[in-house]
Amino acid sequence: MARTLISSQDRLIVALDVTKKDEAFQLIETLDGLVSFYKVGWALFLAEGPAVVSEIMQRGHRVFLDLKIPDDIPDQIKRTVAYAANTGVRFVTMNATGTTLQVAKEAKGDSRLQLLSVTVLTSLNEQDLRALDMIGPDRPQHTLDDFIVWKAKYSLDYGSDGLICSGDSVAMLREQVGDDPIIVCPGIRPLGVDHDDQKRIATPAEAVTNGADYLVVGRPIRNAHDPRAITERILEDIDCARQ
Repeated sequence: MARTLISSQDRLIVALDVTKKDEAFQLIETLDGLVSFYKVGWALFLAEGPAVVSEIMQRGHRVFLDLKIPDDIPDQIKRTVAYAANTGVRFVTMNATGTTLQVAKEAKGDSRLQLLSVTVLTSLNEQDLRALDMIGPDRPQHTLDDFIVWKAKYSLDYGSDGLICSGDSVAMLREQVGDDPIIVCPGIRPLGVDHDDQKRIATPAEAVTNGADYLVVGRPIRNAHDPRAITERILEDIDCARQ
């Protein structure tokens, strides 16, 4: 993917991790002219229904539907992914095995929808994966990086268009998968901002320099005293990284 062709404003995805439509649209209005891409997760999707997705797009914005779709029977996967494709959603996250990814790829057809597979949640680190027995000396993947690379290649082989990956792992992952797959990075934290529950983070500049296509930022903007000011600062950081 020609990452240099993506403008700074287009790279930034703001997470609408709220449960009330009014809160979501208040933030959208606050960021008018700065942000055109928003993430809708389970909280807002369940609270307000699919109509909130359509309403965001009717206002001229792109939507990243972060549902982390898991394995299910093929009929349910087809219906879910086809819905996302038909509404014009740009990204939808998958957290599924190969067969489900193949069904999802078929269901999206030639739409603009891009399937993004989660590698490892940014709220988990290497110690957590060892505790969950997902990595270790007796497992196929010995380290966190091993697991990320395995999950990424597996997902791409089965039809994912891109990956969800922490900003501190992007450079390593780019070496393994090349420039073509889309890489979206959550867990983005500007310098001096609280990490919250994120264990693997990167600044906006670090993530872009490492090879990220898109950055997801939620609480640092949503909880800021001046959301517009912090957004402008993030966009400036992205600009600096692109020069």
